[in-house]
This record gives sequence, C-alpha cells and structure tokens, in this order.
Amino acid sequence: WLAPIQIVLIPVAPVFIEYANKLKSSLIASLIRAEVDYSSDSFSKKIRSAAIAKTPNLLILGENEKGGEKVTWQRYGSKERQTLNFDSFLKFLKEEIIQRKDWRL
Repeated sequence: WLAPIQIVLIPVAPVFIEYANKLKSSLIASLIRAEVDYSSDSFSKKIRSAAIAKTPNLLILGENEKGGEKVTWQRYGSKERQTLNFDSFLKFLKEEIIQRKDWRL
C-alpha cells in the first residue's frame, strides 16, 4: 500500500493493451496507483523490469484473461502466479490497502 506504483499491468502482446487500459481505469477509480507497461520489450523482460523496480503487484494479461475478465497476479519476490477474477482481485487488494497489511509477513 505504500509503494509509489502499486500495480504494473503487463500485456503479453500489443493486442491486449486496450484491456490493460480498461483495467487501469478501474484501478485508478479505486484509488490504486497503476501503470501499464507499453514498452516493446519481451514478456520476460517486462516482468524483470517490474521486479527491479520492486513493484509489489504484477498483473499479466493475455488471451485467457481477456476472455474471462480475469487477471494473472504475481507478487514481488515470488514466482508463483494466481489467476483470479478481476473483481475478486480488486476487492482483495482494496481490503489489504485499507488494513495496511504487509503481505510479506
């Protein structure tokens, strides 16, 4: 909750930028600081760049996610990924921010 950028949305391909912008708008409307990675870097380099910047939450967006209004979520420092409904993710993240939880504990 304290990070300058709380979420980086990483589209797998340029086709998914529109979906990423839609989700970014929802996140910003919920007062969550989010950015979309528009770079032309490879997918793995986008993830590595976000990890170097120590962004706490990465949302990976591809065909499966767009079709089901879902997101694949990866935390900073973890290789584990979870696919969640976007609304469920947003509710969980808002609750975590309100409680000011430290997810590393």
